[in-house]
Amino acid sequence: MSGFHRVMLQRIIPWLFAAGALFAACAPRPTTPKGTTTVPSPVFSPAPLRADSYPSSLDLRHPMELAAKAIPPRLDAGLDYRPWFLLRGSNGIPVTAEHASWDLGDMTGRYLESLVLARRMGVSGPELSQAEARLGRYLFKLLGPDGLVHDPQSGAIDHSFAQGSALYGLLAWFEDTGDPAVLVAIEHLISGQLKRAERQGDMLIDPTVKLAESSGSHLAGYQIYPVIRFYELTGYADALTLAEGLTRWAISDPVLGPNGEITKSLSWEGHIHSWLETMAGCARTARTFPAP
Repeated sequence: MSGFHRVMLQRIIPWLFAAGALFAACAPRPTTPKGTTTVPSPVFSPAPLRADSYPSSLDLRHPMELAAKAIPPRLDAGLDYRPWFLLRGSNGIPVTAEHASWDLGDMTGRYLESLVLARRMGVSGPELSQAEARLGRYLFKLLGPDGLVHDPQSGAIDHSFAQGSALYGLLAWFEDTGDPAVLVAIEHLISGQLKRAERQGDMLIDPTVKLAESSGSHLAGYQIYPVIRFYELTGYADALTLAEGLTRWAISDPVLGPNGEITKSLSWEGHIHSWLETMAGCARTARTFPAP
């Protein structure tokens, strides 16, 4: 086994165990079609699960419905349905909505993905469908000739993390509809991100995400998962190149300890949300690497 593959296993396996436990807990319970019988396994035959044998909190439909219905009111009709990023509260009650740079690729992409996934879980309605369509149109308006998300007022390129969120939204849209315009948009965004990256050995470095105490590889690595998933769906070569290069960079980041732990907590360097998505993308991308 090569040194790189050994490091990959050491750092990703703990994350896979955690993710596997979560997915197993949240997975729907299997059902047996009417008119058929099940044959107990000769190795392991657990007792049938009863509806009251696991917590109701594992049914995510109601929380998803609540979350989805919170999205339409957070789109600013005065700014072409640009999302508000922040809600200021007083005594535990939201009282003021505020815009920020994270409104753009980040919130738009996340909200779009959320509404698509909620609809596929059976959470739907006219207001949600309208919000989904508005978010899709707004996201398309943010995409520049270089394929990247830009600030519509300043023209500045959005943060690489936000480009990743835009990819999550576009990917959900594409998997749901197969729309060729969305496919082209994803290709251009991925290629735009690839052009911005710098080659360093077998790694791809995104210098725009540099932090005070780390390279910020996880802020760019956040996009690895939708990028490699798009490669699996389409075979788009730039997607594989970008995913593999960012994976090798993230896995080599010294912020990750020898057992995969994040060594800088409570900071952007240890941003858990970014690292979780990055590790999921790295694990998926590692399947494309040559056998050690």
